[in-house]
Amino acid sequence: MVTATPDRSQVTAKARSRGPGRPVGQPPRSREEIRAAAAEVFRRHGYHAARMDDIADQLGLSKASLYHYVRTKHELLFEIVLPPYRDFVAHLDDILADSGPVPDRVAEAVRRHFGNVARYSPAVSIYVENLRSLPVPPELVDLDTRYLRGLRRLIATGMTDGSLRPGDPTVAADALLGMCNWYAVRHTDESQARAERRAAAVTAIFLDGLRDPEPNPSARPIGRRRG
Repeated sequence: MVTATPDRSQVTAKARSRGPGRPVGQPPRSREEIRAAAAEVFRRHGYHAARMDDIADQLGLSKASLYHYVRTKHELLFEIVLPPYRDFVAHLDDILADSGPVPDRVAEAVRRHFGNVARYSPAVSIYVENLRSLPVPPELVDLDTRYLRGLRRLIATGMTDGSLRPGDPTVAADALLGMCNWYAVRHTDESQARAERRAAAVTAIFLDGLRDPEPNPSARPIGRRRG
């Protein structure tokens, strides 16, 4: 089939109307470039509002050409999300295999979690924000399950050996992961250095709590009336 060659002025004008993607007509260099374009579109518009047309524009492709590489934005989302989640689990597996003090290993788990959020932004925040409204592929379900079970096992070890306060490791792990995931939603596009500082603050709150170890005896409990 022979196709007509578009007028160069029309192509140039169309290129100017598109986003900051590749020039029109140039195919993406790699699948990674397609994923990066999709992540930027999801970040800018929100996953549900983003359209395949927007991703095609970001890449400088027609929508029809984009469909040659990918079928749905849902497929692209999980291509974006799976690599960081594989790293989350691999890092936690390394920590679980260590024999150091549990509090130190919890701190390292949080540090690596925050580091991965900063490294893979905005992919992680996009997934966390949309998790409940999306069908999740089996591999990601497995990674999520392994990660949460790993945190629970680590915390249970500390509660057993006395390095952590006795309690329910399931509740504690859920609470810690909730803090980490909230960070992913609220603090995207941060530097590794700032992620490190936030990780240290969250670790201190989780391990030590916020209660003053020497409360002021003259302080009156909130909500209690004087007799």
